[in-house]
Amino acid sequence: MEYVRVEIEKAFNQKGRFRIVADPSHADIVCMVILYDPWLFQGKLKGSHSEAVAILKGGSSPHWDAAPVWMETDFGEYVKSNLLMEIGNFHDHVQRAERKMH
Repeated sequence: MEYVRVEIEKAFNQKGRFRIVADPSHADIVCMVILYDPWLFQGKLKGSHSEAVAILKGGSSPHWDAAPVWMETDFGEYVKSNLLMEIGNFHDHVQRAERKMH
């Protein structure tokens, strides 16, 4: 599953809006990816799958809760392209929200 992490980090780095950090307590946001494929445990990634990308608040505030600030789910066949599309959708939502603030 290392390649999934690498691909998601690439997607975030390409957008240039967020910087990847190793410690969630130092992060503004945490990206959680849930991926299920029945073949995954055999080292293969094919067939039907389900996935979710959830963005949670980072940091170490005592007011932190586990409620996602953004989430998208998908069911289908193309894991890599779907995950990257969902990360792109998140960035699009952030850009629209930031434009509304200015």
